[in-house]
Amino acid sequence: MIARLTLDNGLRVVLDPTPAGPIASVAVHYGVGFRSEPPGRAGFAHLFEHLMFEGSEHFPDRGYLAEVLAAGGQASGTTHQDYTDYFHTVPAHLLERALFAEADRMRAPRFTERGLAEQLAGVEREIQEAVHEAPLGGFPWPLLPDVLFNTFPNAHDGYGDTRALAGVTVADCEAFFREHYAPGNAVLTVSGGGDPERVARLVTRHFGDIAPRAVAARPALAEPEPDEDRVRFRTAGRATGGEGAVAVGHRLPDPTADPEGYLAHLVLARLLTDAGRRSPAARIADAACGFFGPFDALDPDVFVVTLRHPEGDPLDAVLAELDTQLRAAAAGLPGAVVATTVGRLAAELHRTGHGPLARARALGRLEVLYGRAELHDRLPDLVRAVGPGRVAAAARRLLAARRAVLVMTPASASARGGLTAVSAAVTDGTPAGGPEGGPGTGTPAEPTPSGAAPAQGAPAQGGPAISAPDISAPGISTAGEQPAAQAPSLRTAADAGDRTGADTGSGDRTGADTGARTVVGTGERPEAAARAAVRSEATAGAAGRPPAGAVRQGAPRPGPRTGLRFEGWAGGEAGPAAHRVVAVRDGRAPLCEVRLRLPLRPGTAPAEAFLFAEVLSARWAAHPALDGDRTVTVVGGRVHLDGRLVSPAPSGRAALLAELACAPLREDELRRAAPRAGAALRARRRTLDGLLDHLLPHLLAGGGPSVPPLADALPAEAVAHWAGRCPPWAGGGLFAVVGDLDPDAAARGALDALAAPRPGQETAGPVRTGQGAGAGSPGPASRPAAREGLTRLRLPGPPRLVWTAHEPALAARPAVEDLAVRYLAAGVLGSGHPHARLTVLTTPEAPLGFPVFAGRDSRYGAPRIFVTADLPRAGAVAAAALVRREIRRLGEVPPTDAEVRAAQRYCGGQLYSAFETQGELADMVAAWELLGLDSGRAAAFADAVADLSPTAVARTCAEVFTVPPFTGVLVGETADPHGAPAPATSEVTP
Repeated sequence: MIARLTLDNGLRVVLDPTPAGPIASVAVHYGVGFRSEPPGRAGFAHLFEHLMFEGSEHFPDRGYLAEVLAAGGQASGTTHQDYTDYFHTVPAHLLERALFAEADRMRAPRFTERGLAEQLAGVEREIQEAVHEAPLGGFPWPLLPDVLFNTFPNAHDGYGDTRALAGVTVADCEAFFREHYAPGNAVLTVSGGGDPERVARLVTRHFGDIAPRAVAARPALAEPEPDEDRVRFRTAGRATGGEGAVAVGHRLPDPTADPEGYLAHLVLARLLTDAGRRSPAARIADAACGFFGPFDALDPDVFVVTLRHPEGDPLDAVLAELDTQLRAAAAGLPGAVVATTVGRLAAELHRTGHGPLARARALGRLEVLYGRAELHDRLPDLVRAVGPGRVAAAARRLLAARRAVLVMTPASASARGGLTAVSAAVTDGTPAGGPEGGPGTGTPAEPTPSGAAPAQGAPAQGGPAISAPDISAPGISTAGEQPAAQAPSLRTAADAGDRTGADTGSGDRTGADTGARTVVGTGERPEAAARAAVRSEATAGAAGRPPAGAVRQGAPRPGPRTGLRFEGWAGGEAGPAAHRVVAVRDGRAPLCEVRLRLPLRPGTAPAEAFLFAEVLSARWAAHPALDGDRTVTVVGGRVHLDGRLVSPAPSGRAALLAELACAPLREDELRRAAPRAGAALRARRRTLDGLLDHLLPHLLAGGGPSVPPLADALPAEAVAHWAGRCPPWAGGGLFAVVGDLDPDAAARGALDALAAPRPGQETAGPVRTGQGAGAGSPGPASRPAAREGLTRLRLPGPPRLVWTAHEPALAARPAVEDLAVRYLAAGVLGSGHPHARLTVLTTPEAPLGFPVFAGRDSRYGAPRIFVTADLPRAGAVAAAALVRREIRRLGEVPPTDAEVRAAQRYCGGQLYSAFETQGELADMVAAWELLGLDSGRAAAFADAVADLSPTAVARTCAEVFTVPPFTGVLVGETADPHGAPAPATSEVTP
């Protein structure tokens, strides 16, 4: 039960005593957003949010942010229509320090001419990348509001005009602070802090003496509904592969005056989204309440539907598909269909709404907007109460109302053309004329939070800050796994991007965000990636695994320093391929998180991986016991299934998952899956991560500059070849289940199912050759030497870099200490904290640094180290070489004792965050297991990290960073100064 208090200065406080383990989260919501901006100051609220990270009286020069990051915590901020929030998560023993710092910022922020200039430059870059350079930049937000609304607060672009913002002064910032950032206009929320009375005393101690101030009135937002349909056409700023997009906007019911009507539209949005995902030919991509998620704004807000617009299709045909679905809903959908949808939606609200950070942000948001923080915990039950009648009424309302239509037509030229690669040998890490000496000095990159490892092609900062809905839908995403189409949030230039990668920064784990994210400065990197990488690298190697078929169980004792523990754990290995099974009890939400990681045998045609993925997805969808959402993708030579089961979730479902994954393939299901698999394959090949998944295995296997062709279709004989055979999973697959279950029963059932003989199992092996680079990867013993050097891919967009190498092999059963030292070595190199080697790199073109980040994962058949970076356009090749040289330098110049201690502090804090939510714990368990760590020994691993000596870390750095050859890929457009020297290159066309 949440507790409330109001201080004498007007500050409202929400205290959430929900247990959060070893971490706590603090959020402050101010009742000001971009709808509070006056004409002529569009974008000022977002710019000001950036500036609030510049420092305060007791923490000048971004001092507290650096302190949080150094402790392995996370801090960020977002700007929305009607509020701005600042939030951070820290180890629980640092809660009072976090409250003191937040009070210092509320009392006395520091604004300087230098900080203002830096943040203006950062906002300008953010807008350039997110709106002007993205294929569908500005779609549907911030373009659609200007079609639907008339008044400036509702219609204007919250990103703003950088030319107008250039006139902002420090005095303007101070005035904005006085008008809007008073205690009486704020809500402070603490989640996971323990005893509410103790937390209330801390809050009063640090916030109680802040002087009260008058608060500026909110702007008038009411305006009449449109009296006619409105249509606007825009041309996409970047090529979109021949497919355009359409966004349709309607006014939503007022969530305060008509909450039942609002909830009915929320369910209708989910029904439309699910309908669009049932067929590859469907035009509906997503539907959502609100640009940044449901219950995220005051009235008026927008019901948004995004649709694919294939080239040559009339606009009327696209809109007719939406109208057909709305008429079906208005006529009355079957009760069973609505019941299934509301069950899944309620489960998703549970899933995205637990954990201290998600709760702090959601409770504070609902309190500052509606004075109803308790609505957060009631929403799942309120959604379950929505029936077909209320959905029908919502659909009739939309059919009768006028709408706004935004049409984005594709740019004329294809973005990816013929995919040209340029090979550049960088034998010593420095091209001719490149920077000399050690790393430069400058402001460290500032990370933003996240819960998963960053995509290999997405550097810590990752893609555009505002990410438009994925109209091309790469991968196989089914049954509404992803949140309904949210327009991108205004994020600041530091958010990352993709499902396997940095979850676009911290607060977005709530599933309903996102708003403008701030990571401060010009060289900032989101914690999202930073945290992720350290986490995924923390996964390294199994110590003392039980024999095949055995189940080991029990709750490991917490370590003396970390306190990491599971409620219950069981695991083992079974089956001809020795797949790993792990089950963990976590009762914080009435769900079970499922993670399947299934590697393909070497030589399997890459295109066929998508066929097996689609079959697995269809089997899940067809089975009534698997009642949650799932996403199935092909990543790095493995089929990944991320799913969830709605409670009550019998432990026997783990056995069912094993059976579905390994059962022989039927010809009928293969034929049904083939069209979707082909579409998913083509969509994946259009993504940066898909291209890298094609190119890097070739380079890591020692391949030359001639890149194998990209497959764009399934082999014609694939269905006939695989009918009757079992999927060609290689050894070392993973079945992990985390949630409200009996771990022993779940693990034992899955192990028994994997060990059972199956028809066609003997013929699972035949693999054909001559199909191009294999989706599977050879084992360590047969792996050829990688190719050292840098390969350039000339594609649109800013320069992005990845350097990677397979790590030297460890023993078959490495000790926990051997795994911990590799984790820590990557932390010393550059996993997101201010003292990492890569963090302080600068170039003449980027004197304040650039986002760069190191991590570990297990793509392409074995553990590998990788470094990703967003580089300046000018001098990108020289910067890539500088990064490579610094990687080698860490092996040649041992880390100091201070560097090791800093990495230990950071990594220790990061390990706490693995337990933030069920989903993050499942991601972490999967990452640990794939890199070889028995997840049941998490406490021993954390203690080993804390106990490592600088000598051991130095020895590992020499082994990992100097011995293996590193392969680099530089993607994007560069603008090196005219006449700048560059390494010799050779043009090749794959």
